[in-house]
Amino acid sequence: MTGMIVGVLSPQDGISLGLKVLAVIGGAALGGLFVGALAGLLVRSLTSRPLPVWARRTLQVLGAVAAGWLVVYFVFRGPGGWGFGGPGGSSEGGESAGKDRSEDNGDRPKEKEDKRTTSEKNPPLEDHLVVEILGEGALKELDQFRADVYRGFRIRGEQKLYTKEELVDELRKRRKQTPGLKVQLKSYADSPVSSLNDVPALRKWLADEEMLIKEKPR
Repeated sequence: MTGMIVGVLSPQDGISLGLKVLAVIGGAALGGLFVGALAGLLVRSLTSRPLPVWARRTLQVLGAVAAGWLVVYFVFRGPGGWGFGGPGGSSEGGESAGKDRSEDNGDRPKEKEDKRTTSEKNPPLEDHLVVEILGEGALKELDQFRADVYRGFRIRGEQKLYTKEELVDELRKRRKQTPGLKVQLKSYADSPVSSLNDVPALRKWLADEEMLIKEKPR
């Protein structure tokens, strides 16, 4: 039995257990002496007679037991529960076990989730945009076709449609955030190319601003 206890307890736990046992013994002794002395004083003050020896011994034993249990309660009950180890020791209720459990409960994944949420709110800016020149058929499907105003420029991956002036303003804003921004114009079979639709003017502005990526010949 002794070998099993020695095998379970580490040297540090053994020392800690010994100190706690001594604390319990000392607390019981002090509790017995205190209760016996207090009872003797009370009896003498009330009756002017000394407390009988058998009564003093009985009260001392009861006081020692009560004080001993009180010390056991505070000494052997660590911050996280009952056990031989102290805070951060090898007991089942130690602080280190509580920290490990808190990490396993999802503290680290929560940090990753916060970082992922931040990255979703602030997506990285792209230095290469593709501007689609939508034709009449595509605009009619989107219910955005107008004969008087051409609002058919769209940045790929986005839903908003722009006129030439609106697109220029948007590209200027993005270039301030992303120096060296390049733009590629993507035309389709039914894409307009006349000056009435501002396509040549947009192409010239991009070229003058050194932002235009020329389309590869098909």
